[in-house]
Amino acid sequence: MATEDKLTMTQTNPDGSQSILEITSKTLSPEEVNADPSLFEMIIDAIFDSGDDEHETYLVPEGYMETATPFESSESFGGPAWDSATTPDFGATMPSDAAISPLGMNEMGTMPSWSPEATTAFTPATELESTWATEASDLTSTEPQEDHAQAARDAQAAADEFINNGDYLAAQEAREQAESAADLAGDHSMLSLYDSQDLEFAAEKQDLADHYRQEQTDLIAQGDYEGAREAALQSGYATGDADSLAGGSDHTGQADRDVQSLDWSVWNEKNADANVFNAEQAAADGNFEQAEMYADQAGWQQATADQYADQANPDSLQWNYDPSATVDSGGSYDALNSIDTGFTPTTDYGSGTDYSSGTDDMTV
Repeated sequence: MATEDKLTMTQTNPDGSQSILEITSKTLSPEEVNADPSLFEMIIDAIFDSGDDEHETYLVPEGYMETATPFESSESFGGPAWDSATTPDFGATMPSDAAISPLGMNEMGTMPSWSPEATTAFTPATELESTWATEASDLTSTEPQEDHAQAARDAQAAADEFINNGDYLAAQEAREQAESAADLAGDHSMLSLYDSQDLEFAAEKQDLADHYRQEQTDLIAQGDYEGAREAALQSGYATGDADSLAGGSDHTGQADRDVQSLDWSVWNEKNADANVFNAEQAAADGNFEQAEMYADQAGWQQATADQYADQANPDSLQWNYDPSATVDSGGSYDALNSIDTGFTPTTDYGSGTDYSSGTDDMTV
């Protein structure tokens, strides 16, 4: 039950009259407090006052905390009073999703309502990452590495073919390109055991063998068969070293034949010299018949020595040629045109196959 207390106040006006102000203080019970409108409702009521003393009911959000700070209407700020006639009807039906503007909003300036049917499928982050990884892998394609690997395989195949044909200098050139391409590809599995340095040493040994062979030819022409025999031996040693360094076939057969021929040449020439000496001795003793016999034998033996020397002389038509020792020289390998013009495989080592612009046959 509420209780009331009265307070009377007397005020003297400027004209001398008095005004009496009576204030009644009312204490409300808890039931009456709950029955009275809240501060929030009174504020809303003041804003939307329609002249009816009955309080309209407004929904207050759950958990809302009323504030003790009074809210002043627009009239307190000198602004225009609220015109309920212009208040939009918030209970009106929302426009359909078909009226969505290009910016994705409807004619009321709000986003359309959500519906499961109109929702775009959600792409999981893992799928996005997978897609990105695929696109990134396309940008970092392995095609350049594979191109380098193929170039290395082609160059190594050319080097192998040059080695088979005994052209170790050309093989060195091709192998160097194979190694460079393999480095760019990051893969050396296509390379063989013998590297460019081995082939360089092999080519140098071939040059040395050629030097001794030329010396052998010159000494034969001078009639120094013993010196030619030594040169033939050295040529064979250098050829064997070259084959071993390059992993190539044995090309020492020609040197072996030349050494054998010059062995017979030297032996017959020594016998011829001995018979010349015997002939001279017989003539000095007055035994001209015996001296003639020694002289004839010496001439025959010298002719035999010359014949064997011709068999060891590359410049002679009588040269005892060994096809297994023939090698190609002057080849080259062009990595840019390896498939079309790099080299032409052949099994005829004596045919002078042209791998570039002027391949010569030579015998080791």
